[in-house]
This record gives sequence, structure tokens and C-alpha cells, in this order.
Amino acid sequence: MPPPGAPPAERSGSSGDIERAALLDRRKSGIATSREAFHQIVHSWFSRKFATGCAILLPIVITFYVTYHFLSLFDGLFSPLYKHFFGIDVFGLGFLTSVVFVTSTGVFFSSWLGSWFLGLGEWLIKRVPLVKHLYSAAKQTVEGALRLNSVYVPTNHVYVGDIYLLEDKDCLRTSMSVREGLEAVVSVGTALPPALQAIQPTLS
Repeated sequence: MPPPGAPPAERSGSSGDIERAALLDRRKSGIATSREAFHQIVHSWFSRKFATGCAILLPIVITFYVTYHFLSLFDGLFSPLYKHFFGIDVFGLGFLTSVVFVTSTGVFFSSWLGSWFLGLGEWLIKRVPLVKHLYSAAKQTVEGALRLNSVYVPTNHVYVGDIYLLEDKDCLRTSMSVREGLEAVVSVGTALPPALQAIQPTLS
């Protein structure tokens, strides 16, 4: 026969094993939960910092990329001439030459002699059947772009906003000073000056 009290001891041992197993499961569950929370924190931190880095670097990269290709485009107009005739290959020299050339062209054709040559050239171009239509369309496009107004439209109360190119007929000219305009932007339009007057633009 088993000694007295043996079954209760066995039951007590089984109950202790169950409690230890339950405690071990809770510890494992707590460790897993802590790991998941840690991973979520790290993932959230990394995502925020990565997005911040992209927001800072992308505009800079795009600006340098566009500027480089813009300079390369105009630099390629005269750089081959410098390299061929003088053996000079300096990046940016062709771009500076392009700027000087375009400015000199504007100065020349602003004079009476340049205007005469320009009129003669347009008269000859308009005698060519296909070229005259292309020239007229290109000239109207350029003249329309030169007459556009750059209008700043703020999108918040600090300094961020959008720039729109609008024709004169779509703009209203006001008598606001720069200080009054800044006050209106900072106050989100609530501090408009009493002397604000909207005047229809005078079309020439």
C-alpha cells in the first residue's frame, strides 16, 4: 500500500507544475509582446526619420539635377567651339557665352538698326509657306509668356505658397504696400488694411 498522504503530495506536485508552466507561458508572452513593441517603435522611428530625410534631400537633389542639365544644355552650344579652336574645355564657359550672346542680341535688336534687320527678317520668313506659321506660333507663345504676371498665393501663415503665372486680365492690382501685404499673409487675411483698394488692371 502506498504510504499515507502520497496522493495529496502527487496532486500538489501536479498543481505546482501547472503553475510553473503558466508562469513560463506568461513570461514568454511578455517577452514576445516586448519584442513586438520594440520592433514597432524602431520601425516607426525609422519611417519618420527616413521620410524627413527624403523631404530634405529630394528638393536639393532635384534642384541640382535640373540646374546641372540646364547649364549643360546652354554650355553645349559654345563649349565645342572653345574646345575646337582654342583647346579650352571649361564647364560653364559656354553657358556664360550664351548669356552674353543672348543679352547682346537683345541690346542690338532694341536699337533702330536691329529693329530694321528684325523687320526684314520677319518679312522674309513670312514669305515661306510652312515656316511662317511656325514662326508666328512660336512668337505668340513667347510674347504671351513675357506678358505673364508672377502671382504669389500663400498657403499658410508663414511663408509657404504657390507661384502662378497669370495674364493681366486675370489679375487685380492693389494699393497695398509690402508691409501691408506681409501683415495680411501672416494674419491669414484677417488684418487687411482699411485702405485696401482693388483696381482693375489697365490693359494696354
